[in-house]
Amino acid sequence: MSVGGGYSVIVEACAKLHRFADSERYYAEGMAYCEGRELAVFTKCMNGWRARTLVFLGRWDEAVQLSARNLASPGISPVNQLNPLCVLGTVQGRRGENGAQELLDRALEFAEGTVEPVWIAPVRAARAELSWLQGEPDRAAAEARAGYDVALGLIDPWTFGSVAIWLPRLGVPLDPLPDLPEPYALEIAGDHRGAAAAWERIGRPYDAALARLGSCDETALREALATLEDLGARAAAAVARRRMREVGMRAIPRGPRTVTRSAPAGLTVREQEVLALLADGLTDREISQKLFISERTVHHHVSAVLSKIGVSSRTAAAREAVRMGIGS
Repeated sequence: MSVGGGYSVIVEACAKLHRFADSERYYAEGMAYCEGRELAVFTKCMNGWRARTLVFLGRWDEAVQLSARNLASPGISPVNQLNPLCVLGTVQGRRGENGAQELLDRALEFAEGTVEPVWIAPVRAARAELSWLQGEPDRAAAEARAGYDVALGLIDPWTFGSVAIWLPRLGVPLDPLPDLPEPYALEIAGDHRGAAAAWERIGRPYDAALARLGSCDETALREALATLEDLGARAAAAVARRRMREVGMRAIPRGPRTVTRSAPAGLTVREQEVLALLADGLTDREISQKLFISERTVHHHVSAVLSKIGVSSRTAAAREAVRMGIGS
């Protein structure tokens, strides 16, 4: 295997194993190596897995930009189109934007063309989620079942968990019950708070919010809605509000918070809070305690903030915050 191919394999493995810091490091190294040698086939592959990782981390704007750029690459193969198509379809679906179904239809065509469960399962998971967001639980269950049946025992536990979890979420028992990673296993066992905490430790805020939606606890549901609004997941936030009404909650927020697109530098509400605390000189641990989120989640928010405002240090971010009128 070539060096470029080796980097591609490592970036993919780190993404699947949720070793996100390692993934970022090897992605940077691999891109620097391949771009200097015109190894475009490997850069396209690494870009696909980088975009998938960014979706996990809630950095959707970056994921969308990278995926769109990848799809526009001349001569990109059907396999290398799979991650970008899945990323774009997933994010557009969560945001309630048009075009998600068409993107995931193309993704399914290419995935089934490979006849490989490792490609088919994540596409089916994305399609199950989209159907659920669109209020079609039967269709969602059919998509999840198709992915579950084709992938059982044949792919890595994290990828398999992404499609398997939709069956219990939709009221369909898992048979047989597979051995899944901790966040999935906790949710299936009914420990929604534990599952959400496990997702937050890993750095996947959207998944933490979905885990909380299975709860009847008012605090958990409000936390889920706040996260979904911060992410700009309008379709998922609408599902959260329906869930809140189902359990008899009152004083449900009627709509999203300040629209991210009109916010400074496209920062979400949560990212503006983090930037304000950065400007006050707080550490990640102190921000974690202030906002009641994990330190790992704070780290991902800080990375997203620095990227969006175009600076490389906390000191520069603090200066930019003052200029933008955020914080003291």
